[in-house]
Amino acid sequence: MKNRKLFVVGAVKDSQPQLEMKNRLVQVFAVLLLLGVVGFLVWRFGGVSGRSSYQGVVTVSLSGGAGSSFSGIYIADGRRVEFTNSVPWSVTATNLSLYEVRKSDPATKLILDLRGPELQMNATIREGELGVRAKWDDGWSYEGIR
Repeated sequence: MKNRKLFVVGAVKDSQPQLEMKNRLVQVFAVLLLLGVVGFLVWRFGGVSGRSSYQGVVTVSLSGGAGSSFSGIYIADGRRVEFTNSVPWSVTATNLSLYEVRKSDPATKLILDLRGPELQMNATIREGELGVRAKWDDGWSYEGIR
């Protein structure tokens, strides 16, 4: 009987490291799962700064000298759209992140207008300038293209 008691006590002592190992594996799995969820959220929603595009509907319009032609691109909902047209012209897009327009004739003048919820931006493309680029980076900004 003494051997049996030693055997039983020995078996209890041997199972404790296995239990600790299982607990450790559960903890490691939980940490990896948490890191995966955080990584997904950062990837999906663009990190702390938030948005990679203006969230909402934006109407972009071009006006200027009658019949002035232009071409350009815009990125809305992650898709790049190319266009060629003449003034007056407008387009409505959702989740806009970039809008770029180039005049066909640098001697003409165009006026770019962006409007949306809590958004009103106006840029004049003067004679001699080739175009304008408006982009979203936690706020709208624009620059002339020379």
